[in-house]
Amino acid sequence: MKFQHIGLCSFLLMAACTQSDSGSSGPDASVVFAQNLNSSLIQAGGQYAVKWSLPYGGGPLSSSTNYLIATQNENMQADCTAPIKITPVTTSLSFALPTPQWVPSQVLVNGQIVPTSANGTYLLSCLGNGQFKKDYLSTDNQTVLYSVSLTNYTSTPLSGMLENSPADLLQDLPFQDAIAANYFPANAKWNVGSAYIKHQTQFTADTYFAEPCINAQTGQAADTCLTGVLEDIFPYNDSPNGKPSELDQLSDGTISTIQGLRMWIATAARPETNGTVFRSFFELGGNVYAGELLKQGTTEVYAQADGSLVNYIIELNSNAVLTVANSFISAGALGSDAGSDAPVGQCLDLFGIGGHGINGSLAPQDLLQHYAVPTGLTGSGQTIALVDGPSTADLLSDLNVMSAYYGLPILGACPSTTGPCFQHIDLTNGAAVSADQDWGAEPALDLQAAHAVAPSANLLLVTAASDNWSDMMIAIQTAASAANVSAVSMSFGYTGSNNTNDVNGPAFDAMIAGFPGVVFLASTGDSGASGGPGYPAASPLVTAVGGTRIQSLTWTDTSSETAWLFTGGGIQPQEAMPSWQSNYLTSAETSMNDFMRAAPDVAADADYQHSPFAIYYKQRWVMTGGTSLSAPIWAGMTALIAQSIWKNKQKTLANVMTTTSPSGGGFNALLYAAKSAAGTQVFHDIVSGSNNLTGAPCALCNAGAGYNDVTGLGTPQLSALMTQLLTQVH
Repeated sequence: MKFQHIGLCSFLLMAACTQSDSGSSGPDASVVFAQNLNSSLIQAGGQYAVKWSLPYGGGPLSSSTNYLIATQNENMQADCTAPIKITPVTTSLSFALPTPQWVPSQVLVNGQIVPTSANGTYLLSCLGNGQFKKDYLSTDNQTVLYSVSLTNYTSTPLSGMLENSPADLLQDLPFQDAIAANYFPANAKWNVGSAYIKHQTQFTADTYFAEPCINAQTGQAADTCLTGVLEDIFPYNDSPNGKPSELDQLSDGTISTIQGLRMWIATAARPETNGTVFRSFFELGGNVYAGELLKQGTTEVYAQADGSLVNYIIELNSNAVLTVANSFISAGALGSDAGSDAPVGQCLDLFGIGGHGINGSLAPQDLLQHYAVPTGLTGSGQTIALVDGPSTADLLSDLNVMSAYYGLPILGACPSTTGPCFQHIDLTNGAAVSADQDWGAEPALDLQAAHAVAPSANLLLVTAASDNWSDMMIAIQTAASAANVSAVSMSFGYTGSNNTNDVNGPAFDAMIAGFPGVVFLASTGDSGASGGPGYPAASPLVTAVGGTRIQSLTWTDTSSETAWLFTGGGIQPQEAMPSWQSNYLTSAETSMNDFMRAAPDVAADADYQHSPFAIYYKQRWVMTGGTSLSAPIWAGMTALIAQSIWKNKQKTLANVMTTTSPSGGGFNALLYAAKSAAGTQVFHDIVSGSNNLTGAPCALCNAGAGYNDVTGLGTPQLSALMTQLLTQVH
């Protein structure tokens, strides 16, 4: 199985910097269309949720994927002393684009799954003091399924340029991005009487929703999870789009009878929901269904366009909606996909660990603090190579937006005499990136993670001609052959053989052996212990990097970091255990691994559900992780180690690896020797956590003191590790 796309999902976003006027001074067909919008949109007043999905960087619109819509919601001026039945109307604000299809929610009521009204019909009641209640109805437009209260209304007038709107509005509707993409003219102004409204929404009672059940192997959704009883569902591995995001064990929740049904409810809320959503499973008609519980008093949270999560919703009044409709350019020219380092507005801390990234995620300074990076080491003079597939993002722009935001060095093109530089070797020779070959945010993650740890190192990105193993081999060789490369990071992996992805381990080892002075680092994958590590991580000539979860920015004790549930690891049956590994492992550990190569060697943060890292991708901040993050973190740390050796011993890391490392083990031998000499002083032992996703007995699936097949030697205390490594340099 391949796991080359360990990183993120893609997003349809727009640019985030301003441009000059696009030249559209007179009305076009979209203006005429806006002037003839449904009269209910113009005359009804109230609030409208405006949303859009437009091509990244501008360009032609697609009626199948793009939209610009306004959905009429409650009217805070309505005379609703008696409940008013309202059916929301979603209107396209562009003649060129249709409205997306409404998808009803599935609610558990009186022990039955009942869909909401096909059009979202609800009863609106006034509670007084500017508060309202919505009772959402079933398909009969009579039966109340669940209710929410609407409170804390504020209204802010709008005037002047769209791109100069208040920061909280631009979080939700980034007009400056749309202007850069040529979907609005730069001189667009708000109509007189425009305003936006903010309010909060709370559930008035515990509300149970049913949702599709995700198949961990296929990533496909189904109405039911299985035929049987609750206990049969566990362990439940939720992997939408093949990307693991959740593993539930029976012990993670409690079973009780609710609405006459046996129901399991998780003890803890999903962290990415700010504590508002609890996973549930329930039995109905001999089947097990997946669901969610939103508890009474829960305040709903909403994702903003900049990636932040807030506990309020923003809507426009009718005059503001008309401004958007009248200003929209449906046939704009290609615009800019360059980003902006504008500050992130108000957002919530989802993880409670004090991270300085968006929504409390980890930022560069957090990684440096946690792994005790010595002050003054930045990777200067070193080059990190990262091997990836192609991406449709503006990778250098995204990298430099992240750099500017955190005050890191800005990278220019190589060669440079003024600071660190960026070079891209594109083995596709500039070919257009097809949807099935786009690696999405993976290259952005690799670049930004390495730069976060070693901000003064040069970065070389090599993108392979395809994701076939043979093409990836060529890309790895190209990266290792480049001048002055200290480390090559590889956030992908392959096992077994299937036609063009046939993995020849001996041939790969022979190729890697031709570069004894280069450190090769590879992700162990995001599928837990199943199947063992694939190549490149399986090779004993590669440093295999597993994943952890950070629970405290400062390491204080073993509770500060634990094994990541989905980290890859285990035995590689095609490779004998090298002597530098067997010399460190106990005889029992060696035997448990069948005397074969064990992985990982080391680990670093990977848990995107509890300790994600923030990167900038296609004009927005996103939170990510996986062992795709762990490998480039270690590539950055390798550059720091190389800088330290040169600074203190006037020797290159390549020289040390080829003359000092025992048994020809290169970088791995240095690390295992350092751990053997200094133990937990140089590596944090990760003593808790497991990567057993099946629940079946697995002797190698638990973290523990010393070496283990989940986190390897552990995670570095980099200051102490460097000191110990220097003692090995003669």
